[in-house]
Amino acid sequence: MWVKKVKSALAVTGAMLVLAGLSYARSYKIDVIYPATVAGTTRLHPGTYKLRLLSNNSQMAFFNRNGRRVASVPVTVKNESRKNQYTEVDYNKLSANNHAITEIRPRGQSEAFVFPSSIKAMAANKKASAAMKGNSKS
Repeated sequence: MWVKKVKSALAVTGAMLVLAGLSYARSYKIDVIYPATVAGTTRLHPGTYKLRLLSNNSQMAFFNRNGRRVASVPVTVKNESRKNQYTEVDYNKLSANNHAITEIRPRGQSEAFVFPSSIKAMAANKKASAAMKGNSKS
């Protein structure tokens, strides 16, 4: 009987620690000013989003808009030599009405979040544009 109570107490404590870890996740507010894609396929409309990095191990970014998860994308954390003075969102223009978010540097942090999939998608888009330009000259 005593063993069952101890096991139950340990299970409850473990669950509480997991939930506490999830609620402690670091989060940052960003403003997306252009219609943009992140990680190559996820489309974000202009507006304010919350970027949440759950842990250094998972390095997964979660965007929330109005309290609702909009996307979950892979991200690489890059250490900066000094703290960022402002929140910066780096865009690359894909077309007239579409941009790719390639990097986010949150204010007050000495790290940057890089979206490798966005960079790959941007490179593929440039190749396709170059191919189309080459075909139109023929």
